[in-house]
Amino acid sequence: MWNVIDCRLMGWTCIALSAEINSFFLHSRKLCQLHKITSLSATYRLVILFNFASFVIFRFGSSVVIVWGMITPYDYNQVSVSYWLGLLACEWVMNGINPILFIRLIRSDLLTDHSKKKAANGVSNGHSTSNNSNVKSH
Repeated sequence: MWNVIDCRLMGWTCIALSAEINSFFLHSRKLCQLHKITSLSATYRLVILFNFASFVIFRFGSSVVIVWGMITPYDYNQVSVSYWLGLLACEWVMNGINPILFIRLIRSDLLTDHSKKKAANGVSNGHSTSNNSNVKSH
């Protein structure tokens, strides 16, 4: 917010906000799940592809650029030491969180056998495969 109020370092702010582009695809993936679009459909697979690509480009890429900008000596007078330390702390946290999120994304979208998950939940081709336990047998 300081960058916007002071109208300085707007390029760095845009780079930091570019990580939010990935949020669009994360939410699109969730919408596909809520609308019960099968994980084998072309739409769902395309959303997953864009999700992974945007994660690598906009989350990992923006973190790399920001850290590179922080350690490259060019003009340290642009920000105060307290601002730089706050940014360093935020980047340290984000560089810890992003790999965890990426691993969770890989587990849920690439390593999960969606057909087995559906069979375990009693769903096959959109129809329930569970037996009616209320019916008495003679």
